[in-house]
Amino acid sequence: MLSIFKNAEQYADRVALRDKTGSYTYKDIVKASNRTASSLVGNDSDLKEQRIGFLIPPSFEYVSILWGIWKAGGIGIPLSLSATELELTHYLEDSKISLLISDKEGSETLKKLSIDLKIPLITTDELQNNEDVSLPEIGVERRAMILYTSGTTNKPKGVVSTHGNIEAQISSLVKAWEWKESDQIPLILPLHHIHGIINSLSCPLWIGAKVDILGAFEVEKVVRAVCENSYTVFTAVPTIYFSLIDKLESMNKKELDLTKEKFKAMRLMMSGSAALAPEIHKKWSELTGQALLERYGMTEIGMALSNPLNGEKRPGSVGQAYQKLKYVLWKRIRL
Repeated sequence: MLSIFKNAEQYADRVALRDKTGSYTYKDIVKASNRTASSLVGNDSDLKEQRIGFLIPPSFEYVSILWGIWKAGGIGIPLSLSATELELTHYLEDSKISLLISDKEGSETLKKLSIDLKIPLITTDELQNNEDVSLPEIGVERRAMILYTSGTTNKPKGVVSTHGNIEAQISSLVKAWEWKESDQIPLILPLHHIHGIINSLSCPLWIGAKVDILGAFEVEKVVRAVCENSYTVFTAVPTIYFSLIDKLESMNKKELDLTKEKFKAMRLMMSGSAALAPEIHKKWSELTGQALLERYGMTEIGMALSNPLNGEKRPGSVGQAYQKLKYVLWKRIRL
């Protein structure tokens, strides 16, 4: 059994996550993902790395589907909720997806593509539990996920990660950032990139912590959630910090004092996915007392570099290599 599933069973009765539909324990995720896996396997014993695309917003259902695909032996391909029809067509054709899964809203987006590309589409409420099915044993060498790059220089490219790749990423981050069972994190990032899937979702679920899924970023919603909860970890992209700074600077003294107190109480605040301007780093520190930890990663390699959890968090720097990683500086040669 994969380590993330073993850990989930160990933390069975702890609350794993909360979304707009309610709170769910690790046991709830295990049961729901087993149901998904048994439905996907059907009369076969193993999906044998079939590529399963899914279009589902961040939620309990998202986690259940991704884990279910893995338990059934498939490769999960999370699709961007904001992708255009042209972009989705590229993802589906390039990855050779054999099945699409969505919620009811997502099915409206995928229905035409499903017909045009002759890819079966099912909704989550069509997944049927089959208790008689035996699920396959999944080794870490199996391919687990395909994520697409942002397509800065050309069409987005699919990057394949094995379960071993994913476990190595998660375990190194859990150690580097000292994740604990008692941690709580709001999830405000999309779940079709490393930052959201690994840093915001999988790290806390690996260690028995709690994820508060807030959905797409809205500054009012995030500030309210921060003030109403006791989050210990927060990770976002630079544009979110820019929006939060604008919001904090518009508050009256009473609101500002409470919000600053809540942000200051967090043990770790991070920024990634794009360069953080030093002036934003400085302004956030002045407002909240928090020095943002910057780190660096790529879809192709996962997280690679990070400022230290304890120590100087230097503005404009992404820090040093994680344990067991090495980096090489190439000297540019002008011809």
